[in-house]
Amino acid sequence: MAVSNTASDAREGSFAQRFSIGANVVLAVVVAAAILVVVNMIAAKKSYRHDITSTGNYGLSDRTRSILDGLKGDVTFSMLYRSGEDDEVQRNYVSRTQEYFDEMQRYSPAVRATLVTSPMQREKLVAHLSEKFSGEADQHKAALAEFEKLRAELLAVIEQRVAEAGQLVSGQSWLSDFPVFTSVFTTLKADAETLKKVKEEVAELTPAGGIPKYKDAVDKAKTALGEVKGHLELITKRMRDLSDLGKDASQPDARNIATLRKVAEDLVAMIAPLREAVGDDAAPFPKDVPAALKAFADAGVKVGADLEGLVRKVDAFARMYPAATQHLSWAASVKMGPLTARMDVGDVLQQASQTLSKARLVILGVIDSNKPDQLNEALRGARQNVQIMEQNAESCRKLLTDLCDRLATVDPASKAFLDAAAGGSLFGDKLEAVTALDGKFAALPELKLGSMADTLKEENSIIVEYQGRLRLVGFNEVWPVRESIAGKGTAAETARSFNGDSALSSALLGLMREKPFATVILTYFEPPPPPQRNQFMPPPPQSWVPSNRLSELRKRLESSNFKVVDWNMATTPEKPKAEEGTQPVYVCLPPPPPAQQSPFGPQPGEKNFGEPERLRIKQLLDDNARVLFLASWEITSGGIFGGPPISPPYGYGPILSTDWGIAVDNSQRIVWIQPDVKAANSFQVVPRKFIHMPVGSFTDHPIGNPMTGTRFLVQDACLVNLSDKLPDGVTASPIVGVSDSENYIAANIDALMEIIDKVQDPTAQGRVTLKAMPPHGPFNLMAAAERKEGDKEKGRIVVCGFGASLRDDFLSQPVWSEGETLKLDPPPSENVDLFVNALYWLINEPQWIARGPVPVPRVEPIEPARRKLIQAFVWGIWPAAVFLPGVILWSVRRR
Repeated sequence: MAVSNTASDAREGSFAQRFSIGANVVLAVVVAAAILVVVNMIAAKKSYRHDITSTGNYGLSDRTRSILDGLKGDVTFSMLYRSGEDDEVQRNYVSRTQEYFDEMQRYSPAVRATLVTSPMQREKLVAHLSEKFSGEADQHKAALAEFEKLRAELLAVIEQRVAEAGQLVSGQSWLSDFPVFTSVFTTLKADAETLKKVKEEVAELTPAGGIPKYKDAVDKAKTALGEVKGHLELITKRMRDLSDLGKDASQPDARNIATLRKVAEDLVAMIAPLREAVGDDAAPFPKDVPAALKAFADAGVKVGADLEGLVRKVDAFARMYPAATQHLSWAASVKMGPLTARMDVGDVLQQASQTLSKARLVILGVIDSNKPDQLNEALRGARQNVQIMEQNAESCRKLLTDLCDRLATVDPASKAFLDAAAGGSLFGDKLEAVTALDGKFAALPELKLGSMADTLKEENSIIVEYQGRLRLVGFNEVWPVRESIAGKGTAAETARSFNGDSALSSALLGLMREKPFATVILTYFEPPPPPQRNQFMPPPPQSWVPSNRLSELRKRLESSNFKVVDWNMATTPEKPKAEEGTQPVYVCLPPPPPAQQSPFGPQPGEKNFGEPERLRIKQLLDDNARVLFLASWEITSGGIFGGPPISPPYGYGPILSTDWGIAVDNSQRIVWIQPDVKAANSFQVVPRKFIHMPVGSFTDHPIGNPMTGTRFLVQDACLVNLSDKLPDGVTASPIVGVSDSENYIAANIDALMEIIDKVQDPTAQGRVTLKAMPPHGPFNLMAAAERKEGDKEKGRIVVCGFGASLRDDFLSQPVWSEGETLKLDPPPSENVDLFVNALYWLINEPQWIARGPVPVPRVEPIEPARRKLIQAFVWGIWPAAVFLPGVILWSVRRR
């Protein structure tokens, strides 16, 4: 009998189907879990990751990658950062900077980065740098050794002369009668102390251990020698003058001394006719007073002429022996009305002659009036004048006689000192040796080690080392201060932004370049002062940004691998040559205003900036030059006799407005104010922002865009306006300005003076109320333009309206921090970064413009304790959580 198995077969088919499905689920879960575990294990060991912050500005920029691609050897970054174990903010600085170096090292195997925190690590770095760069200072060592030998010899000579001069000054010697010799004595003593002190300073700068600061030591030695040399040369000249005087005066037949004695003998006798004419002081008035006055006037003509002859003889003696005018007996105590004054003998005689000449005219007028009272008063005045002249003449006679006697007697000790000066043996051959050593100092090569010794003492700085060259990157460059224009400072950890990509890549780029990027030609107009200027004339006008106040800018440009040269158009008409293989960029400083017109006529040698100078710059631009114009708000005095200050027109204004469509209005200063919402036309002036005005409106132009988000402060900013219709071929773009806000106003000199008066008024309580408010922003402060004629370039320019922000007094001055407590922020060095960006753009190298610090969200590192928990979760809990639903599903379906 056949049995049906349909139900059993159906059950077996259903079980097989469920088992197959469950097995597939289990297999898929196991495979997924295995892949997840393997990926996490590889990620933990190899640290493969994607830097999501590179979509912002925290990772490596394209500029940095291209720089790293061009490396021809290893580059080492040494981070001299504090560990920050007890400082969360410092830990953030360290970790963020290390993460950036991690990115660098992953991109290029030539990058090495080390964190130097402990004293032992610093000692190892010192030893490494000392060993590697000790050979480059061999010439400096030799020069300093020669300096020490010369210093000891020179000190011995000076100390010997100090001892001799001390005895002469303290005794009754011929030389002690000259105050200038006392000055010689004190100067020599000071020079001896200088030479002793510089030995200690050089020894301190060149220690046996650590990194010697040879450049600073050479500078100290050079300065000390230069100061001593200048003193010794002046002393030698003075002593030779005294030697000539002593040699001639001590001769028995000294003709010039005899002339001086004759002047003394004749002086009193010359005044006698005046006394005879007016009579004695106590004598009664003569009956014929007009006749006596006439006789006095006539005698005065002859006496005045005789006195002029004596003056010429005294002046001739002084010209022949200028040292004689330094003698104690050369000046006399004379009567000047009711006063007594010290005057040179020649001046006394000159004044007496002039007095007689003026008196004659007055007396003749009195005689013509024929008024008895006036005649008697004139005679009384004449007798008083004669009495004063007699006293002064007697004083001069005694003085000249005493001078001749004392000049003629030279004691042996003084004679020996004078003979040494005359024979050139006062200081031996030491002056020539100092000159030779100074030449060796000037020829010393630049040390690559630079100021690294000081750097090792600083915190949070980075040393970049590449192919035997070094560069320092300071903390404020890597972590510049941020500033919110609208509000006060916030927490410390948000007060700075990371700018390591720009700062470190710029330092490396400068080290990699064999030649400078460009030759920066500082172009200015500074005529030398006239050799003889009328004492009533004010000094020649100066530029608002003078060349001698740009040392900080020069240092920054040279450290960024730019060659810097000067061109003073007032003294050198021809432009200087750029360094071979580099493109010149002309940086035109604001020209000085024209010199004020003198009522005495033009001064000799007076020069003013004008059309010839503008034409030179125009011709350069027509030849496709690159020019950066610096402008600034500025004022000058209203005139030689006073008057309100004025703002002179910008010297290069005609070129910019006519050829480029850019107008510089330097008569208005941009001022940050705090509007008063309770009163119309009222506001307050914040002192900090009046001096350091915040600017934050950067455009997308390549020069300014990288600076977005940074603290940027300016001073004495003026308007740089673009014309609505630019000249043919000109393309211009704004770079930076201030926003459309009532916080910014453009004030001319009248408004500024009114604001300052109101601020200084204690009753105003800090509130400034004006009848009419100056215009408020937006204002443009900087612009760039390029010009083409067809396909041919015809020049590039950048016009900066805050040139005063590049002066030393601004770049080196700390900034008042916002907030309730008194705190100083670093100086506003960001201005130079923008300046360098402009130079890169001008030479058609925008790829070297750093992107600047732009804060973006970042992925914080996971703490070690949390990392273990996450690893357990990822490797065990999460795979189990994924696997468990599959098991449950399989079990349910199995039933």
